[in-house]
Amino acid sequence: GRVMVSGGTDDFSALQLSDIYDPTTNSWTAGPNLPSPRALSVVVPLPNGNILNIGGGNWSVYGSTLTPLASADLYISTGNQPPSINVIPDSTINEGDTFIINGSFNDPDSTNWTGTVDYGDGSNIQPFALLGTNFSFNHIYKDNGVYLISINITDNLGATGNTTVQVIVNNVSPSVGVITPSTSLLEINNSITATATFIDPGVLDTHTASWNWGDGSAPGFITETEGSGSVSNSHIYSSPGVYTATLTVSDKDGGLGTSTYQYIVAYDPNAGFLTGSGNYDSQIG
Repeated sequence: GRVMVSGGTDDFSALQLSDIYDPTTNSWTAGPNLPSPRALSVVVPLPNGNILNIGGGNWSVYGSTLTPLASADLYISTGNQPPSINVIPDSTINEGDTFIINGSFNDPDSTNWTGTVDYGDGSNIQPFALLGTNFSFNHIYKDNGVYLISINITDNLGATGNTTVQVIVNNVSPSVGVITPSTSLLEINNSITATATFIDPGVLDTHTASWNWGDGSAPGFITETEGSGSVSNSHIYSSPGVYTATLTVSDKDGGLGTSTYQYIVAYDPNAGFLTGSGNYDSQIG
């Protein structure tokens, strides 16, 4: 612990001064002035860390008669103070984005520190590096939600300062790629298969999919890992026509992504000429 030296005399009078020695830093700092000059007092350390300075005497001229003091002074020890972390503003980001924290703290009565952070998303408490009394670290939030970050700085004397930061993470809709059909021209009553990929920065999201073939809808068959994957399904056109196929992918939070393919031509070889509206680009070959 620290050592307090109070009162005493110089060549002329009793003193009101006090000084505090910190063995961890091997340094002296000025303590509070006593309410009155006091020498030859009895100093009693109290269990709560405070100090009681009892009795003693006062004189104003060296060699004069000591005037006894029938009083006591109480020094209330503030002890080691925890680090004070400066305010870090709350923030809003999208899922999959990197949240960057830059911060600093004050702690004049300590010499070195350690830091830990809990990101509030179940990723456990993690240490982070300090550069003097400054720090910077980052974290990727894998899913949308409201998260409370807890930051702790502990000094070399065991006192801990804490602050919290709220981060709102928005959901991001999946992005659906180009639809690839097995063919864009087929006879009616034959099967066509179509596939497409999708990506979602929310790597914890799960997805459902729906195909609109232009003459009816059906669910899509999904294969996915960490929020991204592919969708496929097959369809049979029973009537000739020119059709547009649309794929919709939904994430677990209601975000939607779509992709459209134009056109799929279904024809009846026994029904004469193909009729319909729109444009058709014939594939090579």
